[in-house]
Amino acid sequence: MTQDIAGLWQGNYAYNTPDRRPVPFVARIEQNGTTLSGSIREPNTFANDDLDELLAVLDGYIAGPVVVFAKSYLGGERADHTVQYTGLVDEKAMRIRGDWQIGSWTGVFEMSREGMDRQKERAIMETVKL
Repeated sequence: MTQDIAGLWQGNYAYNTPDRRPVPFVARIEQNGTTLSGSIREPNTFANDDLDELLAVLDGYIAGPVVVFAKSYLGGERADHTVQYTGLVDEKAMRIRGDWQIGSWTGVFEMSREGMDRQKERAIMETVKL
């Protein structure tokens, strides 16, 4: 059975290296059957200095508890690449944990919608333009 993971998620990704701090992000996921799309907003931690935040599009799928998506950054110097994510959704569809990779760079990620009821989530989604 495919779980419904549409909505607003908060999370972070971390590099598999001790000299980099985890990076927080907010993802807005839309779901049509098993197809996923959406957007991700995060603080600028690696692109040119005149950007406070980075925006990316999300494109992927869900198969049972497995979520696979590509995060493609939308421009900016050093921010025009795509990162591959693979994760597992928990039984309640409230948390996703997994790994990411781009070339030889790898790491882990976690995203959650715990603490957000559907009414609060809808209100945030109406005001936050991702």
